[in-house]
Amino acid sequence: MATDSDREHESHHPNTQERPGVPRWVKIFALVALAVVLGFVIVMLFGGEHGPGMHSSAPESTVSMGMAGILA
Repeated sequence: MATDSDREHESHHPNTQERPGVPRWVKIFALVALAVVLGFVIVMLFGGEHGPGMHSSAPESTVSMGMAGILA
């Protein structure tokens, strides 16, 4: 038999026990995405030298001249 306090609790929160929590895969995906974004921000702010010239094998002087070096 339900008491008055049980009925009060049920009337204020009728669907509390029926709603499932967030799935584990969603939590893991969110944490991984947050870690990737945070890592990207850290590298962009404190990573030092980065840019298109970092991936080429040409000498730095040629890369820094840009189109002027190609057209000359």
